[in-house]
Amino acid sequence: MLEPFAVDSPQPLHPSESIRQEDPGRRLHEALSAIQGGKAEEGIGRLRALARDHPDCLNAWGNLGYVLYTLGRTREAIPCLEKAIEIQPGLEEALKLLGDCYWSLGERKKAHLAYRQIEAILPECPPSLSQRISATEPLRKRLIRRGGELGGAFIRRLPNRDFIGGLSRELLRTRRSLPGIRASGLSAFLTYLARQYLTEVEQHFPMAPCDLCGGSAFTATFFFLNQKNVRCDRCGLEFVERKPPESLDVLGDWYNQDSSIAFMEKNWHNRSFFQHRIGLMREVFEASGRPFPSEGQSAFEIGCAEGHVLKFLSDLGLRVRGIETGQKLVDYCRDHFNLDVHKSTVREWMPRPEQYDYVFAYHVLEHLEKPSELLGKAWQALKPGGVILVEVPIPDLPSLSISEQLDDLHGYGNLGHLHYFTAETMPPYFSKHGFELIGTYQYFVNTLPSGGFLGAKPSTC
Repeated sequence: MLEPFAVDSPQPLHPSESIRQEDPGRRLHEALSAIQGGKAEEGIGRLRALARDHPDCLNAWGNLGYVLYTLGRTREAIPCLEKAIEIQPGLEEALKLLGDCYWSLGERKKAHLAYRQIEAILPECPPSLSQRISATEPLRKRLIRRGGELGGAFIRRLPNRDFIGGLSRELLRTRRSLPGIRASGLSAFLTYLARQYLTEVEQHFPMAPCDLCGGSAFTATFFFLNQKNVRCDRCGLEFVERKPPESLDVLGDWYNQDSSIAFMEKNWHNRSFFQHRIGLMREVFEASGRPFPSEGQSAFEIGCAEGHVLKFLSDLGLRVRGIETGQKLVDYCRDHFNLDVHKSTVREWMPRPEQYDYVFAYHVLEHLEKPSELLGKAWQALKPGGVILVEVPIPDLPSLSISEQLDDLHGYGNLGHLHYFTAETMPPYFSKHGFELIGTYQYFVNTLPSGGFLGAKPSTC
């Protein structure tokens, strides 16, 4: 099955483009349905035929370019994306994919030009676009443009012994940084050095051992702006090498911002999205042989967002509580659903022992400086025989395309993610904290997988 369409209904590259003729719209739907059903070549053939018969059909060219790119057929994707841009100049998604195509082929100058076109039309440059621009900019041009500024910052920092020591240690570890430099580019590595040691020193957080195994030997996987992503040599867990205390979300109060709340509303207010998540929950409980949460039981959710999961469980008759880091989200839960939700971080949460039958944490673990804190406190909060359900993104990012690696939601492009789990690194977390892993599920957002992990606390412990 073609993974990009494994879950979501087929969507055009540019949904706002209206195809008024019934025949092109029907044919587009049939093509994308074939791809979703695992018949990639049939779907590609249908898209090619649609583009031939309707040469100005933006959705035909855009989706054809997208599908070919995700299948690794980059050379074939380029003319399709160029045609989409010809039909609608300045089409952001097509320009980004076109740049990613050129970058993956090593044609960085062409990639840079595509990314610059996006920068010219956006009111502000998002982090993933900044990374694309800096990583593909010719090094000589970059040094000419920023050499004076960085040279001045270097001279000002020279008297600082911590600066000299830190930069020296970083450069001595260059051999371990080579995989990350090859993946993200020399310009990205130099950008990281400049931001980490010269221009954004307030974000220079201390290094810490691997949260999963305690290892201290890491190999770089990717450089993204001021973040160096590494993989533990001992257990394979991938994470940001220098993590802020608790999380960037807490440090920046991200989940108390209207933009973050609007993003959540876009998903959780989508009925099909919510029903799909509840369906996955039901399936994993059924497959594990455990009864689904029911009346008279108790549940706690860590990072409950707007409270939709807690509201669902409350309607089933469970006693529910939750925590969230943003006061606006706490107020939303209370005002809209009358839920018992409190403002707290994972580190601040002090649960009473053996209080709940269930603990839920949807896309929280990847944001934490120390995921072990959540799992340890969940163990404490659960009754003997209690169950925890954790959901996290699980793409193996170093093995993916540059477009997937820089994904703004589940790739390195999401600066709030401090850990990058996979289907292989999540189970050891459960066993480390005494849980038996009794069920898993997987679904895709675009081309990147997320996974649910159901763990049980022993009945006698």
